[in-house]
Amino acid sequence: MPEEIKEVTLESIAKSITNLTASIDKKIDNVNKNIDELAIAVNNEFRAIDKKFDAVNQDIKGLKEGQEEIIMKLDNKTLKLDLDALTTRVEAIENK
Repeated sequence: MPEEIKEVTLESIAKSITNLTASIDKKIDNVNKNIDELAIAVNNEFRAIDKKFDAVNQDIKGLKEGQEEIIMKLDNKTLKLDLDALTTRVEAIENK
């Protein structure tokens, strides 16, 4: 049995092209939608990371302030020890 040969007309070609174009447009729309959803998700993650960095920066600021406080206390202790040593030396000299 010979294969049936379909008549190809400009109208049938135009219809096929129209159907193909519509199918491609749908796929492009889906790709664009996926890209938009991914962009939103990435943006949300970056905002979450920014918030975490802000918290880390606050923690670092608190640690720096605490460190400065410790350094001041150590400096005061050192000055007090130096003062005590000088006082002891002066008293020893005065007692001679």
